[in-house]
Amino acid sequence: MIHKFKIHDTYIVVDVNSGAVHAVDETTYEILDYYKELDKASILDKLSPRYEREKVDEAYEEISELEKAGQLYSEDPLKDYEFRS
Repeated sequence: MIHKFKIHDTYIVVDVNSGAVHAVDETTYEILDYYKELDKASILDKLSPRYEREKVDEAYEEISELEKAGQLYSEDPLKDYEFRS
């Protein structure tokens, strides 16, 4: 799970489960709205009118690498535990 927000002109993304915090550009910030629902080609088509295709492609690949490294959309380390009160 991620949480994203903007403070002044800085775009911040937090991966809740890993605790990783990322300062990203506007393109990456916007791609994250669609990353889990759309494939890369659809995201490129959707955002190409606003951003250069090359920039969208590059940002998409960076997101993908962060996900593979467990720094974005990481699994909940406690998902298999049952908590009782």
